[in-house]
Amino acid sequence: MTLAAKYKTIRESIKNSLLEKLLVREIKKLPIKASGISEDKLPWIELENGYTFYGFLPVSNEWNYKKLYQYLPSEYKAKIEENAMLVAIDIVYRYLYPHMIPGKTSRYLLLRGGVFLDNSFDLNTYFPRISNRQKQTLYTLFTIKEGDIFIDVGPYIGYGAIKISELVKNSGRIIAVEADPECVQLLEKNIKENNINNVTIVHKAVWNKRGKISFYKKTYQENSIIQDMIPAGDKIDVTSDTLDNILADLDIDRVSFIRVTINAAEPEALEGMSKTLEKHKPRLAVVGIYKRDGIQLWKKITAILTGKGYKWVVVDQKAIYAWFDK
Repeated sequence: MTLAAKYKTIRESIKNSLLEKLLVREIKKLPIKASGISEDKLPWIELENGYTFYGFLPVSNEWNYKKLYQYLPSEYKAKIEENAMLVAIDIVYRYLYPHMIPGKTSRYLLLRGGVFLDNSFDLNTYFPRISNRQKQTLYTLFTIKEGDIFIDVGPYIGYGAIKISELVKNSGRIIAVEADPECVQLLEKNIKENNINNVTIVHKAVWNKRGKISFYKKTYQENSIIQDMIPAGDKIDVTSDTLDNILADLDIDRVSFIRVTINAAEPEALEGMSKTLEKHKPRLAVVGIYKRDGIQLWKKITAILTGKGYKWVVVDQKAIYAWFDK
């Protein structure tokens, strides 16, 4: 090993150690009331606000959760079942700091490296040179409001949908479209067990046409319609559809905000919502971190949006926030 490589390894080790400690600090802030394993073998955590979050049992070495658990003081270990540690992490990632929603973020998430799916974006960090007026405009545009009709394409198991349901309140609605059948089961459980009434779940893969399509999966969070993204994954067949068709079938007559996080299938998803974009002109938050055919997806996505009359900003070459240019 060269001296430069040795120093790089040391720096990465120090950073990872700091990240672990900062993540545990975020977990210690959670108002946890109780935790455990359900009769159907699902780890769960109940917060003081009454919400109970169900998750998957961890697979071997996932997130190095055993090491993180050991960092917890004894009084927190009394509240958190070890196998529910990943649920605690996901509560931080997806409920406290919902994906791709503007607002203050945590030191941990900033140090970890940006806005991909992990956290809301902080304008002062990512756009230090724009004016306060421009920052306020972006915050106003992308802050979820009471009464919004929010389309969540790729909601995973619903922690973010729970947070968004609080923000849109009873006058708003969330359409959560998820392809993975196992994630759909947990998504349904999290919504039902918490008595959330403004979320409609659709079990489909969002694509540019209706039909059947192969879905590739390695773990619960490593899955995609795009085979190159999951080369060693298992293959299952799922129903695909366009967002235009899905919303028409549900008789949705207003759309405020669409968030798309579907692991490199975002361009095709946008192709399949052309009518929705033209008619409703919703705000958009779309992941663009991946590459396909050697091209970064944010470049393809912004080209599509420009052609549809949208303005946009790209945050850290990872996430696109777009609004219709009136």
